[in-house]
Amino acid sequence: MLYGAERRTILTHSPELHEHQARGFDGTTLAKAGRRLDELAATLARGKTRRPRAKVETEITAITVTPGYGGSSPGT
Repeated sequence: MLYGAERRTILTHSPELHEHQARGFDGTTLAKAGRRLDELAATLARGKTRRPRAKVETEITAITVTPGYGGSSPGT
């Protein structure tokens, strides 16, 4: 039942589509997180942050754990 009516659903799976979508995810989301971590590491290596350690660790956790991480502007 869906919206008060009986419905029939047909699900299919395309290995080719799945592969392309997975490749796109790896190429965008993971790459974005990697770039953000690289930027943060470079900032920390230069000693150019006044953020407390806890805030930096929270940001690292957000980059590495949060699904769909959109990131934040550098220096925040």
